[in-house]
Amino acid sequence: MLAEKTFIGQRLDLEHYKNVSIVNHEMTFVDVDEEPYPLSAFSVIRFDLFAKPHGKLIQSVEQGIPVDNVLVLNVPGDVFNIRPTLYYYEIWGTTNDSPALDELLSYGIFELI
Repeated sequence: MLAEKTFIGQRLDLEHYKNVSIVNHEMTFVDVDEEPYPLSAFSVIRFDLFAKPHGKLIQSVEQGIPVDNVLVLNVPGDVFNIRPTLYYYEIWGTTNDSPALDELLSYGIFELI
C-alpha cells in the first residue's frame, strides 16, 4: 500500500506497471491551509487516463465513495493493458448537488512501465 498527501487540484505524478492492479493506493487531500479536504461531498470519484500526444481519453474508471479526506485508488490491472508510455491522468469528484458538478481533485503524468 502506498499513501501520499496532496493538495486539492495539485499535480501528482504516478508510475505504474503494465497489467498490474493498483491496490489500496491512499491519497490524502488537504486544502491550501493543510486542513483535511472533505471528500464526503462527492458521490463518485473518476480516474481518467489520456494519451499524452493528443489528449484522447484512453480509460475512465469510477471509484467508490471516499471516506473523510482519503481516496483509496483501486484500479484493476486489465485497465492498464495498454502500451507502456507516458499518459496524462485526472481524478474528478462528482458532487451530490443537483445538478451534479465535477471538481478536479488531482492531475499529473502517469507513466506506465
